[in-house]
Amino acid sequence: MPRPRIYHTKADRCAANHAKSACHYAKNKANILAKRCDLRAHGEDVRPQSHPEENPPAIVESRSFQLTQLSRLREGASHDTQTFIRLGHRTTRKLARFINYSPSAFAQSTYTKYIKAYTSGTNDIALIETLLEQLVKWKKHLDKCGEEVLQERGVGRELQTINSACGLAGEAIEYLQEILGDAMSNPIAMQAWYKRWMYAFQLV
Repeated sequence: MPRPRIYHTKADRCAANHAKSACHYAKNKANILAKRCDLRAHGEDVRPQSHPEENPPAIVESRSFQLTQLSRLREGASHDTQTFIRLGHRTTRKLARFINYSPSAFAQSTYTKYIKAYTSGTNDIALIETLLEQLVKWKKHLDKCGEEVLQERGVGRELQTINSACGLAGEAIEYLQEILGDAMSNPIAMQAWYKRWMYAFQLV
């Protein structure tokens, strides 16, 4: 008999993920801000940096909550569950490569590309919308996989990996939605807000 559902709708799952992220930030906000102030005081760049070529693959993967390391399928799991685990595995790998294992660095890169286009005379919000649509698509796939795998016993590790990937996708989506909203309403002001470290992706 499968264990009872924890989340009955996608909205419940998303709300739980958002609450978890908000709780973590609230508990560690002081440390995060203090660390960044200390880095600024020493003249170091506190913006998220992405240099995958300087990091061996094993190190990069360990920093990505082992997104690409789904454990082997459990013996006794139904065929449908195995299918969804495989789909979750593929989607997780695509997502990890797409955001370069870091939602905040991905948002930073997206913001930089948009501002570069804007300052050259093109207010190309489609640049943000295209990336956002792809993230939403993958998150829906992961939500579906998580809901199906949740019904099976003995696949807790696989479910945890899918949920972690889903959480990272949700985080990246929130960052891009924030950027997109400001790009559509006031692209001039958003540059001032960025300089004042008012975006969530700058505080990670």
